[in-house]
Amino acid sequence: MIFFNWPIRATVIFPTYGAAPFSLWSLKSVCRQTIKNIEIFVVCDGSPPDMVSMFKDFQGKDKRVKVFEFPKSERTGEPHRDFLIKKKARGKNIFYCSHDDLWLPDHIQNIEKLLRKKAFVHSIHALVNEFDEHTTEEQIFKTIIYADISNVSFRNRMLNDECLENFFGLTYTAHSRKSYLKLK
Repeated sequence: MIFFNWPIRATVIFPTYGAAPFSLWSLKSVCRQTIKNIEIFVVCDGSPPDMVSMFKDFQGKDKRVKVFEFPKSERTGEPHRDFLIKKKARGKNIFYCSHDDLWLPDHIQNIEKLLRKKAFVHSIHALVNEFDEHTTEEQIFKTIIYADISNVSFRNRMLNDECLENFFGLTYTAHSRKSYLKLK
């Protein structure tokens, strides 16, 4: 069991919904950060009871994890995140990690450095699809989407009305809590 008495440096919002077979791997990647004095809010947005139970079991093993169970929101849990950031979060900075994504161990540490100068930052991430044993390395690299919102053509692609999917997720963003609270 991990418990820390020093100030919380970061709040991690961990949204989850539906069946998420990789969610424990994802949550463990957050818990293994080099920065240990964090709080992790698992936001169950209409998650099935077995998923909620699994997260609550995990909460018993790591006191930094807090499970919040909500009914399914109309979209992707924005009202729940807003409530938690405004009413529960203690971290100076807010990070996001979805239940199907993984972080490297120094993710928070590296992003915190950027947040010293900016109110909102994102890291470049890659979307890699599932392949079979016959897929070549060349085929894999051709299908990777590098999500970089500083790239004008990438932003235009995201804003295109014909774009049918959001391929830039919150998982790769962070912002200061102070800047969030200033939003209207």
